Amino acid sequence: MNTTTHLARHILGFQPNKDASRLSFYHYLIHHCDPDTPLTPELIENFCRRALTYDHWQTNASALSQELQYILQHYNETYILNWSLKDFVFPDRWQIVNVKNSIDSIYILEKWVEKNFPADTKKRIIYTKEKNFLVLIQDDKGELTIIQCTPNMVLKKGEIEPLCTDLVLKYDSQLELMKDQPQHLLVGSNTTARFRTDGRGL
Repeated sequence: MNTTTHLARHILGFQPNKDASRLSFYHYLIHHCDPDTPLTPELIENFCRRALTYDHWQTNASALSQELQYILQHYNETYILNWSLKDFVFPDRWQIVNVKNSIDSIYILEKWVEKNFPADTKKRIIYTKEKNFLVLIQDDKGELTIIQCTPNMVLKKGEIEPLCTDLVLKYDSQLELMKDQPQHLLVGSNTTARFRTDGRGL
């Protein structure tokens, strides 16, 4: 109950293939999330951020926001969840900035890491030939997190930060992919892979 799978099944009743916003949200729930992921405002925000990496949804942010609010309100009323839509952030409230200077992007990413990770975290930011960024973060246990970011940033509450930080690879202190940990990887233009390893295979 109140998981991504449960909401996706609810959306099926709305014939998601009849509306682009609905269809995008449905596919995010079933392909980008684990089946039993709890529904939270953070999950909805992550969808909005992912959607806004596309020019189409930057242009149609209002339509996307209206459809999301309708779906969530209908789900809320159907299952008497007492959600408040004030707890959710919708894409028409944000300003997306494509930072063209890679040095400025690195400064923004460094400040984001300093704000969101412990002070003793080791970090390195790499600018790739695809004009994206890899944020490498190593904690005091030697475990490594790699986050793939684009030059797309979002202006939120007066501060600029990376738009999407959900493409993450996690390694243990032996630099092996962590077992039973969801991994997300950008493998090509508009194409991501989601996988996990059990130590024997993917």
